[in-house]
This record gives sequence, C-alpha cells and structure tokens, in this order.
Amino acid sequence: MEQYNVGDVIKGTVISITNYGAFLKIDDDFMGLVHISEVSPDYVHSINHYVRVGDKVEAKVIELDKEKKQVKLSFKQLEKPIKPIYKNKIIDTEHGFDSLKDQLEVWIDEKNSAIE
Repeated sequence: MEQYNVGDVIKGTVISITNYGAFLKIDDDFMGLVHISEVSPDYVHSINHYVRVGDKVEAKVIELDKEKKQVKLSFKQLEKPIKPIYKNKIIDTEHGFDSLKDQLEVWIDEKNSAIE
C-alpha cells in the first residue's frame, strides 16, 4: 500500500462489475473500486457501457484507506477520461406513442367487458 499515493495514475485489470462500480485488480495484493459516480462526468446508466471484465485500464487514486487496504479509484478524474464503448441509441418512429394510445383503448374495452 505504501507504493500508492492519492493522485497517482495506476494500471489495473477489471475483475468484476456491479451495478454500483467496477473492481480492478491492481497487483497481487490490492484491488480497487471505481464507484459509478467516478466513471464519467456524464450520467452513467451502466458501467458496462464503459468497461468489460478483463479490460486493462488506467485509473486515478482518489482515496486510500491503509488500515482496510482499500483503494478508491476514478476514471473521470484522469486527464483523458474513459469514453463509453457502447451507447443506447434512440430511434425515432413515425407514429411515436400513437400505436400504444390506440391499443390502450382496446385493452380498456377488453377489461371492461371481462368485468361485466
């Protein structure tokens, strides 16, 4: 733990991804966590849009807890923050929600008939 300092940029391998962060193996003795709030300055829907298990990445050390041997890391505080590798695409449709609106009336009529 002595070899790491706050502000250092370290290399690690993504070994696990959860809905709240990505765990990196830094070396044989230490792992670190990149919390979802430290992935990007933009909204992050899923960390899987940025990294995959097995990726070798760089991260900045933002906090050390030497007693617990925990390293908190950041992608967004790097000089060149990590970019998404996948983004959801929004596709405009010709009818928008019109078809759902039309179907909703049919569903309501069916339920009313079933109740009567």
